[in-house]
Amino acid sequence: MYLSLRACSLVVALMLVATACKKQSTPEHALNAKEYKSLRFLTDTLGVPNVHQKIILAIPSRGCASCIEAAMKYAKQNEGEPKITIIITGASSKFTRALAKKYQLDENRFVVDTKGMFLSKGLVTIYPTIFKPVDDYTMATHLDATNIRDELGKIGIEFTE
Repeated sequence: MYLSLRACSLVVALMLVATACKKQSTPEHALNAKEYKSLRFLTDTLGVPNVHQKIILAIPSRGCASCIEAAMKYAKQNEGEPKITIIITGASSKFTRALAKKYQLDENRFVVDTKGMFLSKGLVTIYPTIFKPVDDYTMATHLDATNIRDELGKIGIEFTE
């Protein structure tokens, strides 16, 4: 049986995402001046104050499925945590809100980036990303299925599945 070109493309895309979700080669880096300026601009645009003092968890609405699921479960467990701001980023507010509803997140407890600005500026890829202030700079850590528990533990937040 032959698959259509569209079906083949979908299979290849799913294989790439599944492979990419296993482990990344460079999960953590200090933001350079351009990335930090983009982060400040985006958080100002989305109404997130004091970005230089906050931990931000940016979750893409599409990408590594197991990584997004783990980050969304974490978000649900820690909805009221004052030291972290959760931003769900994607190009569709309908899909983003459906994702939040699936994990029973209170819409008042997270910020929605409906224009996918975090994605378009390259601050988030297919992986959820934590931005955390460290001394005079900000670290960005991409979360995957292998490091999410450890990375959340480093910022003092317990994650239980």
